[in-house]
Amino acid sequence: MKRYPKYKNSGIQFIGLIPDTWNVAKMKYVADLFTGNSLNDAQKEQYSQWCDNALPYIATKDITTGSENADYENGICIPIGAPKFKVAPKDSFLICVEGGSAGKKMTYLDRDVCFVNKLCCFVSRIHPKYHYYYIQSSPFFSTFKQAMQGLIGGVSISDLQNFAVPVPSLDEQKAIASYLDDKTLKMDQCIKLLEMQKSNLTKYRKALISETVTRGLHLGVNMSDSGIPWIGLIPDGWDIIRVKYLLEERKVRSIDGLEEPLSMSQKYGLIPTKEMDSIPNMATSFVGAKLVYVGDLVFNKLKAHLGVFSVSKYDGLVSPDYAVYYSNGECSVKFLEYLFKTDKYITEFKKLSTGVGEGLTRLYTGSLFGMYAVQPPLSEQQEIVDYLDSKTAKIDEAIKRIDEQITDLRAYRTALISDVVTGKIDVRNN
Repeated sequence: MKRYPKYKNSGIQFIGLIPDTWNVAKMKYVADLFTGNSLNDAQKEQYSQWCDNALPYIATKDITTGSENADYENGICIPIGAPKFKVAPKDSFLICVEGGSAGKKMTYLDRDVCFVNKLCCFVSRIHPKYHYYYIQSSPFFSTFKQAMQGLIGGVSISDLQNFAVPVPSLDEQKAIASYLDDKTLKMDQCIKLLEMQKSNLTKYRKALISETVTRGLHLGVNMSDSGIPWIGLIPDGWDIIRVKYLLEERKVRSIDGLEEPLSMSQKYGLIPTKEMDSIPNMATSFVGAKLVYVGDLVFNKLKAHLGVFSVSKYDGLVSPDYAVYYSNGECSVKFLEYLFKTDKYITEFKKLSTGVGEGLTRLYTGSLFGMYAVQPPLSEQQEIVDYLDSKTAKIDEAIKRIDEQITDLRAYRTALISDVVTGKIDVRNN
């Protein structure tokens, strides 16, 4: 990759050297920036039906992280000319400036839209596609991250207006945009293909577990009605039994709070809190926390309906919001973990969870224990567990390799964009 013949210091920490013919400008001199309008519940209902002469309404949730795509057909539209609604015009771009998606979710617009107030619109006065690629670069994101403030995290428009952007000649901006359009399209197509492969593997894994824990490993076995409508048919020789006859609740509490703190990850199961991708705020004391032992089945009661439960591989302690169970000897807890993560059981968990609203519902022990579970002979449960452990480990390894490829491609994509929009690579000669 060829470089420019001569460089100078941009004077901007995260941008560094730029070609000596380039300039640096504050964002406010090269773009108009403004946020959109939020909708209350009445407005969401009012604007939920499509009508003529209307514009799509884009909320943060309608932008997919990593793909820079927006869902224009989310079911909400705003009549053109509706009072107080700001319009982001075609060939402008949006970036989330508040909350957990701040600086991560962004999209380039191929039509006029209305948009939520957590998004900021950039109407560029330089080449818009070049400008859009710059806000995808590491220098921009590093500046954005440094400027974030507040409890929920956000960057003000006044701060954004003072961010720096390198400004090459218009011909160079066009060349850069054209070059990156080509390169990123190819990378995005590869990423999309990998994501499809991952999705297919994930679906296969789920179907394999469901089929195995409800029909067993032996082909051609006779099936009989379980007598429970939502369970349906089960193999001959299997029983139906309430969970309370299979599990006991462990209620032992830590005396000194010195055991290993454990947390539940939807991705990894129950693991040491220190190994979590995002470490939660730790309690000042773990005295009185629930004890967990290897082989216990642990539920996050608040998220049981999302399948957030796991057999523990560790001794340690967990939050009082978790429920800890162990086998009374009549079942394999690992078999129950596989069984409980099937769609049928997750649906029942949702029905049985109680509380005051989304995120505050709990699956209490009494409700869990009142459920029915299929019960193969104990030896067959272990056969099923051994089979699924082996098969899912191979699938999980394949998924892990795909995730690594996606991560590497996205990292390369960002690095290439960053090098090109700051002039580290001269695309006119490549």
